[in-house]
Amino acid sequence: MGLSYVASVDDEYMGYTIPKGSTIMINDWAINHDAKTFENPETFNPERWLDGPSASASNVDLSMRACPGQHVAEQSVFLNVARLLWAFDATRVRRAVDDPNPPGPSLASPFKASFNVRSEEHKAAIDRYYDDLSSGGGDILDFIEQYGW
Repeated sequence: MGLSYVASVDDEYMGYTIPKGSTIMINDWAINHDAKTFENPETFNPERWLDGPSASASNVDLSMRACPGQHVAEQSVFLNVARLLWAFDATRVRRAVDDPNPPGPSLASPFKASFNVRSEEHKAAIDRYYDDLSSGGGDILDFIEQYGW
């Protein structure tokens, strides 16, 4: 079940009366397993979100009081991934031929990765940013303006 909501006024939905003050529970499981929306809804398939409905349309924005931090969270993830890609070369560590835990059929299977700083210039920028934050100073916008990151 998702977050609960309280009806602020008397309302009617599909012939049902919802009195003011009623607690309304959103059934996220049912929304995310709707056969009208998703082909094979019982199958674990994260890729369904690539071309299907947005996650926010199904389980975040279900009321007029949608999550106020949703956009901040999405942008935070974007910025952090962008910084990682800017600063590091990421490579998948190859498994040994005799590895007793071969990768599974899903892209979500655990795997080892190696992150290496792209260059000395990247390392210097990372060190400056870390030093600024560690010293208690360093607003991210000031850092971006100063270092062009």
